[in-house]
Amino acid sequence: MTISVILADDHAMFRQGLAPLLEAGHECELLAQAANGCEALELIEALQPDVAIVDISMPEMTGIEVAQKTVNAGFRTRVIVLTMHEDPYAALQAQEAGAAGYVLKDNTFEELVIAVRTVAVGGTFVTPSVQAK
Repeated sequence: MTISVILADDHAMFRQGLAPLLEAGHECELLAQAANGCEALELIEALQPDVAIVDISMPEMTGIEVAQKTVNAGFRTRVIVLTMHEDPYAALQAQEAGAAGYVLKDNTFEELVIAVRTVAVGGTFVTPSVQAK
């Protein structure tokens, strides 16, 4: 099963580093990239990917807002919030907004792949260190 993905982060270097990893197997097909929340939501609407990996802090619209608008619009895309904030309150906010995943940027790429696979089949994923808090 190939999992279609979009990636949204306002840091170009981060996107450029993560994109080849996503494209190198792992059953993921990277459809597009966005530099802000509005672009991410437009891509979700246009491409209907299985999973959207979005930074929590982006210009124009946060990753949490993207998750909420995705759910409210009835899109099938599952959102993973990717962040540097090891904050259980932020994770709770993301979940309440409809995000299916919450992954820390300082975790391994393998953990992100696990999160993508988990949310693509309808599950939820929260980085264990955040979940423990």
